[in-house]
Amino acid sequence: MTNDYYFSIGELNNGGQERQLFYLLAELSRQGKSIHLFVWNYSPGQKYTLLIQALPGSKIYYNSGNRLKKLIAFRSFITSLHPPLIQNYSFYTNFYVWLCTLGTATVGVGAIRSRLDRSIRITGILSGYLCAIFPKHKISNNFLYHIYCSRWIKFFNRKTRIVTNHLDIRDFRLSTPAHDGILRTASVGRLFQEKRIDLLIEVLARLKEKGIPFMHEHAGDGILKDDLIRLAGVLNVSGQISFVGEKSNISDFLENKHLFLHTSDYEGYPNVIMEAMACGKPVVTTNCGDVSMITRDNRTGYILPIGDVDGLVEKILYLNENPELIKRFGLRARRIAETKFNLSHFAEKTLSTCLSMLKK
Repeated sequence: MTNDYYFSIGELNNGGQERQLFYLLAELSRQGKSIHLFVWNYSPGQKYTLLIQALPGSKIYYNSGNRLKKLIAFRSFITSLHPPLIQNYSFYTNFYVWLCTLGTATVGVGAIRSRLDRSIRITGILSGYLCAIFPKHKISNNFLYHIYCSRWIKFFNRKTRIVTNHLDIRDFRLSTPAHDGILRTASVGRLFQEKRIDLLIEVLARLKEKGIPFMHEHAGDGILKDDLIRLAGVLNVSGQISFVGEKSNISDFLENKHLFLHTSDYEGYPNVIMEAMACGKPVVTTNCGDVSMITRDNRTGYILPIGDVDGLVEKILYLNENPELIKRFGLRARRIAETKFNLSHFAEKTLSTCLSMLKK
């Protein structure tokens, strides 16, 4: 491949896919590469828009018109720059990338960043199936992307490669606060149905029923915020849970916390689990997505079946009664994060995967 690298993404919000893209682009920029990024739904002033714009050698392209104008603009992006390969970072724009590279020498690489069946459902049946099929080359950030998909959808994804998420360990500080009689817990995620913050609130209500002094903070925003605040009131834990909105510095947010709780139904390769481990926090989580490949049950925390309120409560109570185990799990989690999730090989693995697609 040349010294120029080409990417596209649906939008630059404050999410996991944007963070992973920024990590990759920052490493390429550090190596002196030129970066060309097309953003389908551009929003000036967003965190990752500003960060990527500030990278030496990077350029962002976009069109603010309707869908047809964006397709024309992206086709022009392809035909004028002649990229050998363009890597897409948002599932719902996979088909657009394939369509606009059709008839050119450019290889389009699609993205799968969650379970494939869930991505199809969220994108819409017709658009979702088109994005699941095209382009033929895709990169998934998780090993369980294909679960619950039909055989013929799996057939069209035989060329999908796996490049898991990584993080910049320098952004995360190890912190092991003493247990002062109040268990301090945290969670991070969008306030959407699949994150099951309602289940988390139920777990917290059970802790209160058992007389456990605790304070919980949740970082993230979303359409269910008002409903979840009402649920916390109904279950009488309004005084113990705070919805603090988006947090740009997760290390600061987790500094004084003892445990990280995660109750999601669906995930890909969740960044938040890696980040909590990098901060030295034991993770009590449901077995969603690739969680079992990130954290280690009974070594860095506990993994429970999806929806298992009793199991979650039991493990939190056990850790609360054994503060030395919290510290031991947390230190082990940090050591794993330093070796397993470090960025040192992220760009190399991504680019070698793309190069193998070019050769085919």
